[in-house]
Amino acid sequence: MILAVLITGLFYTPVSFSQTAEILDNEGIISMVNSGIPTSIILKKIQTSPNRFDLSTDGLVNLSSQKVPEEIIGAMMESESRKVSDYYDLTKKFDKTGIYLLQGELSNPDVTFLEPTVIDKVKEGNFGSHMVGALSAATKKKVRAIIAGSNSNTTIDDNPIFAFYFGDETEKKSESSQPVDQNDPVAMIRALQNMSMAEKVDFSSISSPNEIRLVQTETNTKERSFVASAASGMTRESGIDSDFVRDFKFEKLAPGLYKVFFERTLEKGEYLFVQAGIMLGQGQYVYDFSVR
Repeated sequence: MILAVLITGLFYTPVSFSQTAEILDNEGIISMVNSGIPTSIILKKIQTSPNRFDLSTDGLVNLSSQKVPEEIIGAMMESESRKVSDYYDLTKKFDKTGIYLLQGELSNPDVTFLEPTVIDKVKEGNFGSHMVGALSAATKKKVRAIIAGSNSNTTIDDNPIFAFYFGDETEKKSESSQPVDQNDPVAMIRALQNMSMAEKVDFSSISSPNEIRLVQTETNTKERSFVASAASGMTRESGIDSDFVRDFKFEKLAPGLYKVFFERTLEKGEYLFVQAGIMLGQGQYVYDFSVR
C-alpha cells in the first residue's frame, strides 16, 4: 500500500523522489509566538501548512506554559479535526491496499504505489567459531532471505513519508463476500491472481503498521539479504534479526489508513518493508526502496 509510477516492461528505470514539505509542529508554533509573529500570521500558517501537532494533555499543558494564545491552540485543534476528514477522503486516491509514498501537501498529496518485489531464495549457513567434529555453542546457523539485485529500482530521499493503506473493514467484508462468476474466464483469472497475491503479501489480513517491519539489508554487487532466523545449539530464534530492523513511527489518519514517518533521517542504503510474524520464504513479497 505504500510513490511515483514505476514503468513495467522489458527494462526498469530507477525513479527518484524528494520530500521537501515543512512539517509544522508544537515547537514551530512556540518559536513563532516567542518571536513575536502576529497571531493572524500564525493562524494563516496553521491553515496552509502540513502539521504534526501534539495535542495530548501534556502537549496542551506545554503550549499553555509557553504562553501560546488560546486562539492559536484552538486553531491547532480545528486543524487536527479537519485533517481526519481530509485524510478519509484521501483513501479515494488508493486503488488497492499497499504501501504508498506521499509527496507535497499532506492534506492533498501526490501518491505513488510502492511496487513489491519478491524474496528470490533463502540460504542457510553457519557463522561463528567451530570445534573439531562438533558445533560449539557459539556457532550460529542463520537463514538469510535474499533479494536479487544490488539495489531497488525505486529511489527516494532520506526523510520520506509513507502511507500504509489496509483498506476499510466494511469494504474488505464486501469484497470477500462477492461471488466469482465461474463462467467468466477474466473474472476467474483475476480471482486466482488475487489469491496468489494474498498468499504472498496478505495486506487484507493486516490491520496495523505494528505487523510490518522495516529492514535495512546487507548488499553486495549481485543481491541484498537479511537474517530471517537463527539457531545456536539448542536455541532457535524465529523472526527477523533485530540488527537489521529500523524504527519508524506511525499515526492513524482514517480507518485502514496510517501515515508512516521517521524521527531521524534514514542513512543511505537498501530497505524493505516486510510482514512480521510469518515464516519468510521464497516468493514472499516485500516492498523495497533505496536511499542514496
